[in-house]
Amino acid sequence: MDSFWQDLRFGARMLRKNPGVTILAAVALALGIGANAAIFSVVNAVLLRSLPYQEPERVVRVFEKRVRENTLTNVVSPADFLDWKTQNQVFQFMAAQIVSPVDLLGGGEPESINAGAVTSEFFDALGVMPARGRSFSAQDDQEGQNHVAILSHGLWVRRFGSDPDLVGKTINLSSLPHTVIGILPAGFRYSDTEIQLWVPFVYSPQLKQVRGAHFLNVYARLKPGVTLQQSQAAMETIAANLEKQYPDINRGHSANVVPLREQLVGEIRPALLVLSVAVGLVQLIACGNVANLLLSRGIARQKEIAVRSSLGAGRWRVIRQLLTESMLLSLLAGALGWLIAVWGVEGLRVVVPHGVQVLGLEDFHVDGTVLAYLLALTVLTGIVFGLVPALKSSRTNLNETLKEGVRSGTSGAGHRRLRNALVILEFSLSLILLAGAGLMVRTFLRLQEVQPGFRPENVVAMPISLPRNRYREPQQQAAFMEALENKLRALPGVESVGAISHVPLTGQDSRTGIAIEDAPPNPSEPTRAHHRVVLPGYFETLRIPLIEGRFVTDADTATAPLVLVFNQTAARRYFPNQSAVGKRIRLGGTQEWRTIVGVAGDVRHWGLDANVNPEMYLPEAQAPWGWTSFVIRSTSDLATLAPALREQVRSLDKDLPIGKIATMEDVISVSISPRRFYLVLLSVFAALAVGLAGVGIYSVIGYGVTQRTREFGIRMTLGARPEEILRLVMREGLKLALIGVVGGVLGALAATRVLQHFLGTLAAGRVMGQFLFQVEPTDPITFASVSLLLIMVGMLACYLPARRATRVDPMVALRYE
Repeated sequence: MDSFWQDLRFGARMLRKNPGVTILAAVALALGIGANAAIFSVVNAVLLRSLPYQEPERVVRVFEKRVRENTLTNVVSPADFLDWKTQNQVFQFMAAQIVSPVDLLGGGEPESINAGAVTSEFFDALGVMPARGRSFSAQDDQEGQNHVAILSHGLWVRRFGSDPDLVGKTINLSSLPHTVIGILPAGFRYSDTEIQLWVPFVYSPQLKQVRGAHFLNVYARLKPGVTLQQSQAAMETIAANLEKQYPDINRGHSANVVPLREQLVGEIRPALLVLSVAVGLVQLIACGNVANLLLSRGIARQKEIAVRSSLGAGRWRVIRQLLTESMLLSLLAGALGWLIAVWGVEGLRVVVPHGVQVLGLEDFHVDGTVLAYLLALTVLTGIVFGLVPALKSSRTNLNETLKEGVRSGTSGAGHRRLRNALVILEFSLSLILLAGAGLMVRTFLRLQEVQPGFRPENVVAMPISLPRNRYREPQQQAAFMEALENKLRALPGVESVGAISHVPLTGQDSRTGIAIEDAPPNPSEPTRAHHRVVLPGYFETLRIPLIEGRFVTDADTATAPLVLVFNQTAARRYFPNQSAVGKRIRLGGTQEWRTIVGVAGDVRHWGLDANVNPEMYLPEAQAPWGWTSFVIRSTSDLATLAPALREQVRSLDKDLPIGKIATMEDVISVSISPRRFYLVLLSVFAALAVGLAGVGIYSVIGYGVTQRTREFGIRMTLGARPEEILRLVMREGLKLALIGVVGGVLGALAATRVLQHFLGTLAAGRVMGQFLFQVEPTDPITFASVSLLLIMVGMLACYLPARRATRVDPMVALRYE
């Protein structure tokens, strides 16, 4: 123990003796450790932290699977859900859920919030009990007894001031009294973070027969002892029986049982793993950098180590001393890294995309688990960067080192090769990171070149939801929409007004099957389209082009012939090589024929990088939707226009909540925010890596110049010009940089092949598709650009010490040591 404390004291003295090297090394390591801990805080919250449910490994999602359509996670029809629930023997509880917007009135400003309409076993399936009150019961699912609600802890605190007596009281939801029967625990988290309260989902007699419309999210809890494989086999058997029983509707439909954890993180897991690998590469580069610094210092300490060895210190004793110094340095870096991690987490909160529905992503921080990870990483880092220099420095030739006249700075070829290899490794890893950032930049530029199918400039969207109990009749809804439209048109600066049920690029969607007149049904290629309900001015306001026929007009009233407008994709798919105008279709579950009166240009509804699907637009007067978003084109800015829009709504219905008013340009920006998030992080990591690699090659070349001062003096004495010395030094440094760049290119290409080998080509393509758009992972322009940039960094890092070499005074150099 005495020798251990002696090593600590001596190590601390050595760090204080070289403050420049200590600070540089500690900062380099702290950047890597802090960045790793910050990213790990997200990984821990999303991938590692246990779900806030009882026995979460038993909670699953049950989807409809359609192999022919390459769909594994389709939502479920009401009738299928009831059959699944009554026929299965593998689930202890099974529940359905949909999102149902409600208006919270009273006790403040009217507020539109998302409610989860759920069947009675929902919280039993999740394994959650209210902290106050009770959960839903089977009686709550009955019509007339369903006016009850369970609140999230956040809504209870924010809206009701943590009223301890709220359970049993009545609140106003969409002008209907609902009794609060429960308050959920503070730690409860749900995948849809926008849902703030839960109400019963009521099965009407008509709804129980609906098998063609799919909109239910299904959750279940496995019975004790039942495996995932057993539940999958049982549900496939039930689905196969339903397919035989209802061949026209359920043809090709099966079931897919997915663990809840996998379903929640399936989309974001590859992104987090890629970011973890990226920040891990930064840490390796930092370790390589510090290892180089320690090798340089070890060469300078050869005589000291030789003296210690000659006085009886064994090699392991010397290694232990050097590792102790490395560990002290790493612990200092870990302390700085903790501060960087805290700042990094706050920075991540700013750049995390808004609206991403991932459980845990809303609550990541530097907790005890992250601190334990940071400490473990700090210790591992100290071993990684300290072990090789310690082993190398402890292997000393006592006779040669202690000879009188031997220069203490002379380094062997082994040291030089090792330091060069570390610089090459740093450049290779830096190029991989820089290539990733470059590909993301190219992707982002490509996305910004994509036309969304409409003109977003000077357009704002304002969501409106009409309570069904106050606007029961379609005539009431139509009258309100018409009155509000007229008021909005009259506002100063407003050029045009329209409305749509599903605003593009917001994630809102609805799809239904269609039947085409005189076209026999084809089970292998079902006819479906995503339907939107619009007011006549919608197309004009968003400047969506008319391809053929006409748009919806004011003449398309409730009493007029039923009409709709197709988009180009629908027209081409279902009426190839002919005009769609004049053809008739029937929506799933209805008997009325609707005439196609026009074809509109395609709109990229699901994202700038997503394929366009068949869409159809129905007039609001002929297909009342209940909630909609007005789109207004105006010369006024949002700050001026938004209050005026709210005032017009209040003048018609003071209790009607208004959702967030946003510009369509902001909507587009939010839709590409995940890729912007990846771009920002990868760019930061790449910048760190390039900076560290530049410092690494600078230190190697700079140290080499110092060691060769006498050689340069002799060369200049014999007539070498300064530019020749400059070229000599630059050539040696650039050789290392070029080898590193080539290694990085080969490494990046190999990484793509490895990904395809382990995941398969299709799965690897899906992972790449989360990051890249219209850019190949081996894009030659990107690789050439980043290679050139890295070489330029290497040239600059080599130029500074090379320039110093040209200023050597030959007479001083010849007296060097």
